[in-house]
Amino acid sequence: MTVRQADLTVDWLGYATARIEWPDGTVAYTDPGRYGVLTGEWTPGDFDTAGGHPESTDYRAQDADLVVVTHDHHYDPDGVERVAGEDATVVVYEGVDADRIGRDVAPVADLPYDVERVAYGDSLAVGGVGVEVVQAETEPDEPGGRSSHPPGFGCGFVLDRGDRSVLWTGDSDALPVHATVDPDVLLPPISGQITMGEREAADLAARLGPDLVVPIHYNTFEGLAGDGRAFAEAVASSGIPVALDER
Repeated sequence: MTVRQADLTVDWLGYATARIEWPDGTVAYTDPGRYGVLTGEWTPGDFDTAGGHPESTDYRAQDADLVVVTHDHHYDPDGVERVAGEDATVVVYEGVDADRIGRDVAPVADLPYDVERVAYGDSLAVGGVGVEVVQAETEPDEPGGRSSHPPGFGCGFVLDRGDRSVLWTGDSDALPVHATVDPDVLLPPISGQITMGEREAADLAARLGPDLVVPIHYNTFEGLAGDGRAFAEAVASSGIPVALDER
């Protein structure tokens, strides 16, 4: 799915992977890979919800100037390699730890790119893209349980070039820190179980007032089931355009 908002182009490639291109050709990716969405192995599920999920493909564009990684669940060195250009910079949240992940992944330090480790509140410039690191966390997934995204586990990113900015919240509920961001494009996760739900994400969009909302991450597997159309209907009263990947 390719969406154009003014002179900014956004593609949702699957799961948490979005490709963002500014008008001068600068390209950034969020959280590339996992679950076969970039290798052609992911199979759409039957979620009894609407809004779809991109079909998987064997994707190897290697055109990124910038790649950002929010947390352990989204760290996939093969996915990074599939999108990163030869001179790419990979910005990785400081909490990402290959030894803790439980998958066979290379340490962040072994990635063959310029790597920047970042923490909450950090701001840096990468290839002309401003990168701001914002908090991300979720409430416990079940009543009385623990959160799969506790404080300090992951982050979100604001990516800004020229006068066009994008907020990828990461795996998060809506948080007070989001009120400090003024994005042109909002990329929220929607799921009723793990991250912010449709209504919470719609309320966040109404507060931030972006020019476009592209929900991502949802309907990858059962725990991430979300209803894209219900989300779009909830946002409609705010007059904010929503782009869905419809099969």
